[in-house]
Amino acid sequence: MKVKYQRGAIALMMTSILLSLALMLFIAMYKTTFYEIKRAQNEIESRQSFWLAEGGVECAIAQFFPLKTLPANLPACDQTLLVTSKLWLDSTTGDVVVSATSGNQKVSRRFALAESKLKSGAIQASASMKFKSSVVINTPDPGREADEGWECTAFRVKGHLSATGALENKGLSTGPKPSEEFVSHKKCLEAYVTKVSGSCSSLSEPKCFAHDIVQDDQLSVFEDFFGVSREQHDVVRTNGVFSEINLESQTVTGEWMGKDCGAEILKQLRQGNLHLWINGSCVISKSHLKDIKALSEASDGITLLVHEGIFAMQGAVTIKGVLFHFNQGFEPSIARWQQLGMADSLGANFSEEQELAAYYQEGSFEITGGAFFDYANTEHLALFNDSLSFQYNQDVITHSSSAGASYRWKKGAWRDF
Repeated sequence: MKVKYQRGAIALMMTSILLSLALMLFIAMYKTTFYEIKRAQNEIESRQSFWLAEGGVECAIAQFFPLKTLPANLPACDQTLLVTSKLWLDSTTGDVVVSATSGNQKVSRRFALAESKLKSGAIQASASMKFKSSVVINTPDPGREADEGWECTAFRVKGHLSATGALENKGLSTGPKPSEEFVSHKKCLEAYVTKVSGSCSSLSEPKCFAHDIVQDDQLSVFEDFFGVSREQHDVVRTNGVFSEINLESQTVTGEWMGKDCGAEILKQLRQGNLHLWINGSCVISKSHLKDIKALSEASDGITLLVHEGIFAMQGAVTIKGVLFHFNQGFEPSIARWQQLGMADSLGANFSEEQELAAYYQEGSFEITGGAFFDYANTEHLALFNDSLSFQYNQDVITHSSSAGASYRWKKGAWRDF
């Protein structure tokens, strides 16, 4: 009879054991799942804190870059967010260091001042140049000093240079000093002083130019001058030092109207803005050049940078400063010159070259400082009709290049990989 009442005991025991095992397994899985949930939640909070810290860094940068000075106080961009930002100058490296903390996350970035790596050369062009005039280099760039004298540099070109007329480098003995601190009794080496008349070209064989006319296939004028690549030119344009002039504006009816480049330049110079970034094609007439001359001579030097357009100057005048013509993707054409009323004059003096002309100077001109031409195509031309007198002045060039210098992040200090 006992056997009858004990039926199913083994089944009940096995069921209890299986249920116990299942419960233990469930408890173990629950702990793991709960741990994973907590871990995921922590990762979300960590990433949120990280991006808040990134925002704090960008907030601090936005307060630094417009004026390029460390602010006395660094207010938070959003008082509701618990983000602490700091901004300081590393006295050892000269880097600007930006950091921000949110929760347990700290983000730090470094910015270094881009330095000019300008090569020797009073006039430099990553293009081609042609002169139909008398060209006098009153003061060349001294270049490298040797035991016997200086390896002076008058022109440095990536394309070719040709001159019809007289081209004379007067060396360092008669003209003004190349800089205020320049002290030397040495002259330019004889092999580095060009004095030619008639027709001469850098393509001529045998060579008719001396070594002060340098052919440089690796020349990159914009990058050498400002310390940033041509593709990063917006860093220079928006660095808070350059004042922008847009020569084309759109009317309410949708039509595009051009502005008088010379008048716009004078307006900015009279307001004390000495470094001008001019967007579009620019023609400066002799009626404006006289006033530009006076304002430039009353300063440490002006910077006129014309970007993405043709550039022309008419009249006899002296300018103290830096002329910079920078075309990254712009293609000159006869139609462009016709739009600005310069096609007849250009065609009369340079009929075979007008299609590729990007710069045109008409009139006796004197520059104290530097002249730089950076075009994407080395066949594009800077053309000079009438006499050019040039005096290299390192102080004026340094004033211009340092004013245009910009901070950029150090490689590895940002997400640049």
